[in-house]
Amino acid sequence: MTHVDHSLNFSPLEWEWLCAAPVYAGLTVVDAHPSGWLGTLEELKSLRQFMEGHPQDHPLVQEVKASILAQDLIGPERETPFEEMREKALFTLKKLAPVLPERTDPEAHQAYLQFVKTLMLKVAGAAREGGLLGNQTDNISVQERAVMDELCRALDPEH
Repeated sequence: MTHVDHSLNFSPLEWEWLCAAPVYAGLTVVDAHPSGWLGTLEELKSLRQFMEGHPQDHPLVQEVKASILAQDLIGPERETPFEEMREKALFTLKKLAPVLPERTDPEAHQAYLQFVKTLMLKVAGAAREGGLLGNQTDNISVQERAVMDELCRALDPEH
C-alpha cells in the first residue's frame, strides 16, 4: 500500500490552519471554565495524549497529529489569554470550513471533523468541574459545552 501525503492537498497556509485548529480548539476548551491548577493540568495532559497516533486514526488525522507534535504547537500557545485563543480558534475553524470539503474526500473530511470534536470532548471531560463540594456528576461544564458548540458550528456549519 502506498502512503499518501495528505499535506500535499493543501497550501502551506491551509496545512498550518489544519494543524493549528485542533490545538486552538483544545486550549480554548481548557480555559472555557477554569478547573484549578490540577484540573487544568489534567485537561492539558488529555490534549497532549490525544495527539498521540492511534492505528484507527484516518491517515489525514495521523499526519495532522504528527505535525502538531513535531512542531510542539501546544506549548507556545498555552499562555495565550482565553478570549484571544477563542478568536484564533474561531478564525481558523471558519477558514477551514470551506477548504476541507474541497481538498479532501468525504471520508477524510468526516474523520477530521470527528477528530476535532472528540478532542474537545476528551479535554473537557478530563477534569471534574466542581459543583457543590465537587459533587457535579458531569465533568463537562456549561461554559465548556457552549464553547465546544460554538467551535463546532464554526468548523461544521451543518453541525
